[in-house]
Amino acid sequence: IMIVGTLSKRDMFSEDMRQQLSMLILDGFERKFTVKLFNINVAKDIAKFLACYISEKNNQLIIAHQNNDIYGCLFYSNKEAGSSLYDAIKRFYSGTKRLKVILFFLVLGYKPLRNETYIEFLVVSNKCRREGVGTQLIKYCQRQLLTKKLTLYVAAENTRAIKLYQKNNFVVRKVQHSMLSGICVNHEKWCFMVWEKSNEDCYDRNV
Repeated sequence: IMIVGTLSKRDMFSEDMRQQLSMLILDGFERKFTVKLFNINVAKDIAKFLACYISEKNNQLIIAHQNNDIYGCLFYSNKEAGSSLYDAIKRFYSGTKRLKVILFFLVLGYKPLRNETYIEFLVVSNKCRREGVGTQLIKYCQRQLLTKKLTLYVAAENTRAIKLYQKNNFVVRKVQHSMLSGICVNHEKWCFMVWEKSNEDCYDRNV
């Protein structure tokens, strides 16, 4: 049985869990690690860094796991949670590599507004795609949501992901173009999608 939820810090500090998260992130971000900025070794290094970073913010990390194996994760942020990603980058990297990593996350980054929760990323293992894991992660996030809106950016060409979010009642609010994003992460056109909590959703959460 697939279990979806947050894990304790003790569990997330496990080396095995972090290694699994790192591999999952590397797989999910593979297309974004362009050869213009990163070789495979640097990409692995960034995935490892990101796994360590989100492990420390376990209350913002939703995991789909079974028998100690991780099959998917969703990481979110909001205005109240704040962000120390760039401080972590400064501690972890130096020189030219630091600038490249900051640029990478700057292109992908978004600062949520008040009463808004932003899905930083959602990744599902190749082993269980199209088995409903992504939907389980999204629905868990929606049920636990404390803000009015749940938002995200998704590459416009990623039609499979867009259909997944639409299936879970997200709507496209705007489409944006960024030449810098095209150069840095291989995607120039992005859809901003929004899900808004209804009174019925508030009621269901408290049942």
